Amino acid sequence: MSRHPRLCLLLLPLWIAMLGAFLTTLVGTPASASVYSQIYSFPNRPDGSSPHAKLVQAADGTFYGTTANGGISGGGVLFKMDSAGATQILYDFSTVSYPDSLILGADGLLYGTAYTGGTYGVGAIFRIDTKGKNFKMLYAFSGGTDGSYPVAL
Repeated sequence: MSRHPRLCLLLLPLWIAMLGAFLTTLVGTPASASVYSQIYSFPNRPDGSSPHAKLVQAADGTFYGTTANGGISGGGVLFKMDSAGATQILYDFSTVSYPDSLILGADGLLYGTAYTGGTYGVGAIFRIDTKGKNFKMLYAFSGGTDGSYPVAL
């Protein structure tokens, strides 16, 4: 027990304030609440469904993304979208399926992985241009020492 209980009681609010300031500095202040609104809903075929990967934004402001399912062949689609939500399907995945997130290369091409498909059926790395043309499978995972079923770049 402390010899100065009144002093401890007087200092308690100061200690709590100091601890709060320390934790705020350590953890950060909470961001203000964000408001989100849906600008497009994927109806499945032929537009695709299950868009679970992040979008990539080009220098002109256009967003590009993939859906894991749907499209004409059922293996997902590549789409582009403007900030107002106007969406256009650019490519229907058929030789690979369940594409994941994309990156925009310095060469202006989109690069991504597909969870399945490819030569051995266990995933691939691909590239495609921003018009949905010139799809090329760059690497097909074999399921051996190189792995299988990639989920992102």
